[in-house]
Amino acid sequence: MKTPQFGHMLSEAIRLISVSEGKTIQAVQDELGYALGRKGGAAIVRWRAGHLPPEIYDREMLARLLVERSHNRLDREWLARFLYSARHPYPEKLCADLFPDNPTAVHAIETVENKTPANLLPSVGLPSSLPKPMGMPKKGTRPD
Repeated sequence: MKTPQFGHMLSEAIRLISVSEGKTIQAVQDELGYALGRKGGAAIVRWRAGHLPPEIYDREMLARLLVERSHNRLDREWLARFLYSARHPYPEKLCADLFPDNPTAVHAIETVENKTPANLLPSVGLPSSLPKPMGMPKKGTRPD
């Protein structure tokens, strides 16, 4: 499954870590890959292209590693958006684990910008009673 927002956010975090640690992007990718039990950064390169890691465990560990290595530059709001883009089933729990002193609600971050597809609402813990987006009117008809 491919999600451009996930790839974009991962790339931003890797660039931030690269600059703050004075390492090349390739070195950061390799280190992240090794930390996730891979043989290098090949999986990270694929994920930066927007492909989601197949396992929730990898998505969560990647999020943890990015936040820990960001030197306090990736905050709770960034983490919540990253987890939503990664389709993590319990983003609130991980946000609370990594940012216990910042209890900001994270359940509505993506809906503010209307980026969460309606079919994902139940999977990210948002109320399923929210209205579904209306489709475009058929050509030649007018909306009521």
